[in-house]
Amino acid sequence: MNFNNNTVLIVDANPCMRKVLGNIISNHHYVVTKESTLEGFAWMHKGKLPTCIVLGLGDNNDENFELLDHIDNSGLYNNIPVIVLSGDSSQEHKDFLLSKGAFHYFTKPFNPDAVLSKIHETIPAEAVVLSPKRKGQFTPEKVYTLIPKVREMLTGAMLYLFNQL
Repeated sequence: MNFNNNTVLIVDANPCMRKVLGNIISNHHYVVTKESTLEGFAWMHKGKLPTCIVLGLGDNNDENFELLDHIDNSGLYNNIPVIVLSGDSSQEHKDFLLSKGAFHYFTKPFNPDAVLSKIHETIPAEAVVLSPKRKGQFTPEKVYTLIPKVREMLTGAMLYLFNQL
């Protein structure tokens, strides 16, 4: 299995919702859209794992809930953050989904920019910075978040080399 850097999987039964979200998100990330949980599972089981999932639940909390439950209980997928979009605005429903592993919860209708902002929070900075979608446009904020990771990698490499002497 490999993670497709900077890929967002949108699972929503509503074609208009998939299109709107896809248009907004695709300006910043690669987007894969699926209509149902079954299609989402099939895509993921081919070894194409997203770095984030946007999961649309209908007013009646359709079967797409199963995807969140499966991800939460899976050792293979449970590191993938899931952003839930739901028509149910009750606090109990929100708390339940967050307890099942959702990274964030938005009630429909929602602000698309707020969803995009949460997606940016879920995707590792290096995936965004190094993505071909960025076409070399490094923002200082993203580069600064990479400095500690680069320092850690270089320190580890130096320690390894010294131990080989």
